[in-house]
Amino acid sequence: LIYNDGDGESIENLLGGGGPPLISDIFFTPGVGIGGNGQFTMTFTSRSNVFYGIYGSDDLNDDFPLEIEDAVLGADGSTTVTFDNPNPGASALFFRVEPPRL
Repeated sequence: LIYNDGDGESIENLLGGGGPPLISDIFFTPGVGIGGNGQFTMTFTSRSNVFYGIYGSDDLNDDFPLEIEDAVLGADGSTTVTFDNPNPGASALFFRVEPPRL
């Protein structure tokens, strides 16, 4: 811990760390969105004024090639975003939240 105006503070938090974002909730609503293919609503842990990217895959054997959102501005604590189904007809979808890819 480092002295921070009388309170202990970790170096990770002082430098803007705090660990990777974690998806806490995800819901699928069928029949809405572009073409009626459904929409996902996802909530993930976040920090204010930090940008995040949301990426998807229909299997876990690749590097999440579906770029769903590449500039989601985080809020303090958690962020909720709604997006259209990125791969209609897929039997499974997996999501990852991480810093935007360049």
